[in-house]
Amino acid sequence: HVLLAMLAVCGGLVELLARLFYVGMMNAAQWLARDFNLDDWGGNAEGIGWRVLEMIHVVTRGMLLWIDAFESLALFGIFALLFYSVTTETALVKRELARKRSTATENSIMKDVFETSSECEDPEES
Repeated sequence: HVLLAMLAVCGGLVELLARLFYVGMMNAAQWLARDFNLDDWGGNAEGIGWRVLEMIHVVTRGMLLWIDAFESLALFGIFALLFYSVTTETALVKRELARKRSTATENSIMKDVFETSSECEDPEES
């Protein structure tokens, strides 16, 4: 169960960091596009600045693709471990859980019966 928690925490932290990096990169790209002359960057008017900015965007999207792939693998690991944990549960544990569930259900039914019967008026008192 510790492995399940570690997979969930690691997957969540990686997702958080990836999205924060992505937001930061997009904000920096907007700042570059707005405040710098990317048409005449480096002394030549070939639009090299725009090409570099587009390459940064492609690399950023590729990074997010690989991070999403890691998250999918982590989620698969979580589900696989949960499946293994549930299927290898012993018969004794299953019987104990069934007994507790039935006891809880019986207690709930009896409580409802007593509450309902106490709320009913006695016809002789009316």
